[in-house]
Amino acid sequence: MKKIFSVCVYSGFAITGLFLLGFALYATITLLWSKDMDDVKAANAIIVLTGSKGRIESGFDLLLANKAPRLLISGVTDGVTFDEIIDVQTITDESKKKLRQHCCIELDYVADTTETNATESAIWIKNNDITSIILVTSHLHMPRASLQFNRALPDYVDIQTYPIQNERRLSLFTSYNFWLYSAQEYIKYLGSWARIKNQK
Repeated sequence: MKKIFSVCVYSGFAITGLFLLGFALYATITLLWSKDMDDVKAANAIIVLTGSKGRIESGFDLLLANKAPRLLISGVTDGVTFDEIIDVQTITDESKKKLRQHCCIELDYVADTTETNATESAIWIKNNDITSIILVTSHLHMPRASLQFNRALPDYVDIQTYPIQNERRLSLFTSYNFWLYSAQEYIKYLGSWARIKNQK
């Protein structure tokens, strides 16, 4: 009995250690993960996942910089119109005018999770013969989003990530909310990874 207890204790310590090590790695990667717009290569489409501040505006910036000819905003709340989305962005009136006149901006009202963001986007990608995308979401959400999109999209679709950071790294590192949100996203990431592995 004592031996079994010791094995359980050591196993618990080992699992906890691996979990904490994984979390430290996850937080470090997301903290350092960033990309300049100049480094983004042209693609067939931009896909923005709704959520935290800066995601949609960054998608618009990429579109106006001609990084892709099409834009899908995935996970829009029912009843929210395109004009309402435009109005709340901190961009110039000229940019808002160009966006309102743009031919190829679409809204997805179906997706309400990261998994359905990916599956609904996969349908849109197939219907529009798209072979390359720029995926836009927050830097903390990007690992889980990338995981789901790589699972849902065909192998021939090239995925560029464009993670959004709204604060300086030092501010994030000393922020309680950063570590709390990191922990939440890390746990969700592990859950998504486990479900995908079980589906194979």
